[in-house]
Amino acid sequence: MQNTALESRVRAAYRAQAAAAAFACGAATFALGSGLAVPMCLNAAYIAAVCAVPASGLAAYAACRLRARGPRPLLLCMALTAAALLLLLACAQLAGQLLLSRAAALYVCAVTLGGALLCALCGETGVSRLCFALRIAAPVLLAVLGVAGLSGQWHAGLFPLLGSGLVPLGLGACACLPACIPAMMLALPPAALADAGEDALACPPPPPAFFVRRAVLGSLAGALLTLLLTLCNAYETLRTLDTWGSRMVILSQADPHGGLVQELLTLVQLLALTLGASAMLAGAEQALLRFRPSMKNARAGLLIPAIVCTAAMTLSLVYGYGPLLAAAPATLAILALLTMIPMRRTRTI
Repeated sequence: MQNTALESRVRAAYRAQAAAAAFACGAATFALGSGLAVPMCLNAAYIAAVCAVPASGLAAYAACRLRARGPRPLLLCMALTAAALLLLLACAQLAGQLLLSRAAALYVCAVTLGGALLCALCGETGVSRLCFALRIAAPVLLAVLGVAGLSGQWHAGLFPLLGSGLVPLGLGACACLPACIPAMMLALPPAALADAGEDALACPPPPPAFFVRRAVLGSLAGALLTLLLTLCNAYETLRTLDTWGSRMVILSQADPHGGLVQELLTLVQLLALTLGASAMLAGAEQALLRFRPSMKNARAGLLIPAIVCTAAMTLSLVYGYGPLLAAAPATLAILALLTMIPMRRTRTI
């Protein structure tokens, strides 16, 4: 007789993990869309960001296939740490632009990293469950608050339809494709299954479509948030936004009437970015523990990704975020491709 209670628990664990991956995919799509696609494509940045939607679905499918034969845990840890760093930098830039505009950049980075690490201390299970609890509320709040901030001339932001041209649009689309990398966390089984025992680990996971659908919806939310950026600002206005933080602000520069709505929208944006970064840090810890189980002592599996992110954010204070942001697409893509290389099976005699 089937153990329906155990199957329900297993499915709930995978559902929560998929929600965390969706959060991170959406946050990464918005981060790369605002950080790289807007300067290249201007008001057509949302078209470039949409390219990350099918890529997220493919990455989720590849992760499900990779789970069956076992991913390369060290490379997966590096890929997820790089994704966490991207989201931490985006969160710091947005917070420094609006909420902490008078604070020192070092303080903003410290608060951002500290908040994500405190959330990641709950482990992959805790972060995933929090993402699952907010899976509906966060996108709805972003949509409602974003639309409320639009001006009466919002449709002007759609033209010209191809922004600065086909070539920049193609480059922007390529830059947004690695926003699918957070879906690679699905290559590992949820940490909650290990606590449930061998019977839970032996239960078959849901079909790939279960994960693909959620990853696609998460990335689509990030692309729609990028669309709100273009609807708020005309072609000429976007050319003047020379900082990453200013390009993430969803507020009509021609008719600024944000107020409380703007503050709430910024808080929800920061929440989504922080949760996405925390999910990546927790996933990196889980991958590192798979590589070296002894790192479970003193949470060394989380300490190492935290040190890497701290060092990189410190470098961004010295040299600016530009080099790290420009290197993000190629770095994420290379690490993801290396992660998907099949592991060699040991021969038995």
